[in-house]
Amino acid sequence: MAMVILRRLGMAVPTLLGVSLLIWLLLSILPGDPLVALLPQDATPEDRAELERSLGLDQPLPVRYVQWLGDVVQGDFGYSPFRRRDVSELIATAWKNTAVLAAVSATFGLSLGLIAGTVAGVYRGRWIDRVVTSSAIVGLSVPSFWVAILLLIVFSAELKILPAGGRADFSDGILNYAKYLVMPVIAGSLITIAITARVARASIVETYQAEFVELLRAKGLREWQVLVHVGKNAISPVLTTAGLQVGYLLGGSVLIETIYSWPGLGQLVFNAIAARDLLVVQATTLLIAVTFVLLN
Repeated sequence: MAMVILRRLGMAVPTLLGVSLLIWLLLSILPGDPLVALLPQDATPEDRAELERSLGLDQPLPVRYVQWLGDVVQGDFGYSPFRRRDVSELIATAWKNTAVLAAVSATFGLSLGLIAGTVAGVYRGRWIDRVVTSSAIVGLSVPSFWVAILLLIVFSAELKILPAGGRADFSDGILNYAKYLVMPVIAGSLITIAITARVARASIVETYQAEFVELLRAKGLREWQVLVHVGKNAISPVLTTAGLQVGYLLGGSVLIETIYSWPGLGQLVFNAIAARDLLVVQATTLLIAVTFVLLN
């Protein structure tokens, strides 16, 4: 087992190097001038050249990439001149908020999807199976941002029972904190519920067709006892999908966090892209990639 883990981690190294190079190249060739927002309107060419030297933008792209990668390996993500704070400090704060949202969304989505998929698999061919299957297709088809906006209109603008956005502190109470999580969690976990339900149903149906199921019934086990054994054998595809879904929740919540003003990695990278704060975008994207690879 230890060798397998080490081999997988070794395979992750070239993957992350490729991801870091791709991120650097794509962001470096984007159109636009990252110095415009930092220079005053009456800035002279000398002022621009001095700012380029201070930020290291006067160096060739390969040199800048090697320097950036070396700093990242040492845990130094650079300094954001737009936010006037260290990038690592910005990411640490946003990571905590995204981790909370992703953890709650994953717990809610995986649990509900597993329950729905198991019920559909046990009662395959019946009306409950058709309801779950149809609902899963709808969940995969409807965009998450549209659901987020719809929830915002209904529960915040019309009913006024949930806050429109932001985040409360734990010191204000768990219930008050949870109010800010309800809509982002529902909108963000919709795809997770749908995928988990479909995978769980397919795995349950396939496992029920195995020969050991008939042997268990021949021994006199009740159906719920048979289901326990079936579930143990059918859980592997669900666990594999669960790791991927957690990665997607960590990296794919840009629109959800932006719509609900949740101060996480999604909103951080969105604002950084708007301001062309390349160091923040590069560090945040690389962190999401590392997390996704480790979860795999």
